[in-house]
Amino acid sequence: MDQRVHDFLRPGSRDRLFTNLEWVRRHMAGEVAYCYLCGQPESTSYVLRDCSNARHLWDTLLPSPARREFLSHELRGWIWSNFMGTCIGVMEEWTTISSITCWRLWYWRNMAIFFNKSFPLEAKIQDIRRRVERFLNITYGLGVGNASGGSGSG
Repeated sequence: MDQRVHDFLRPGSRDRLFTNLEWVRRHMAGEVAYCYLCGQPESTSYVLRDCSNARHLWDTLLPSPARREFLSHELRGWIWSNFMGTCIGVMEEWTTISSITCWRLWYWRNMAIFFNKSFPLEAKIQDIRRRVERFLNITYGLGVGNASGGSGSG
């Protein structure tokens, strides 16, 4: 996995991303602890999973049967099931897909806040798929959807 993804996952898995809620908790900002999109309290799980911005992305990436379990865990359990590969009903590449997706959600959130840049859902999906495919090709010589064998770019 890309070192940037690893560097992101460490604080993310410990609920230590510098979300607006974390800035306020550490007394490093005023009392604005809310999501820039919808005004809800912005925690790590909110940015990575619960915000409508993230939810649309996950709904596109996740197979329908896995969605309920995906949303049912608190942050630590959710991270464990997705990043450690125990999430039921998803493809073998899921740990790579979920890790890269979380990393990119954080990136897009920061681009929106600090540079006023937004990205359409389809561009986000293409970006994630391209990064996952590149990782699988480098690591295993496989393409997305082809983890069972072969060397296609599927």
